[in-house]
Amino acid sequence: QVLDDNKLLTLANGDRIPMSPSMKAFFEPENLSNASPATVSRAGMIYFDIEGLGWKPYMDSWIDAKKADEDMAEFVGPLQALVDKYVGKVLEFKQANVTEMLPLSPLACVVSLTKLFDAVATKAHGVVPGSEGFSKLLDM
Repeated sequence: QVLDDNKLLTLANGDRIPMSPSMKAFFEPENLSNASPATVSRAGMIYFDIEGLGWKPYMDSWIDAKKADEDMAEFVGPLQALVDKYVGKVLEFKQANVTEMLPLSPLACVVSLTKLFDAVATKAHGVVPGSEGFSKLLDM
């Protein structure tokens, strides 16, 4: 998608959408790795230092999203307990004892963890809060 100076929005498929003078657009890209220099020069930037911010705000946001999803709401308490118990310790262990061929930041590891959880830890795969298997996981 490209929004030029004439307020003409050009989509990836080539369609063009003119915007009236009263219309405003706000884009929140995940990254600007494929953006042209012209796009980067027009983008308003808010920079957060990953080291200063850490992984906890991302995890908190992810867990908050689970609270809003009625299918996942019952996972929140046990999930928060597991995060509090293991994630920080595992990341510290990784930092101190693991040599990575491609080093990953703690945030990148947590993002991968949350995406893996979302893909695998579902009721359809037998992960059900209150079940014997789930209780054993919490008691570890």
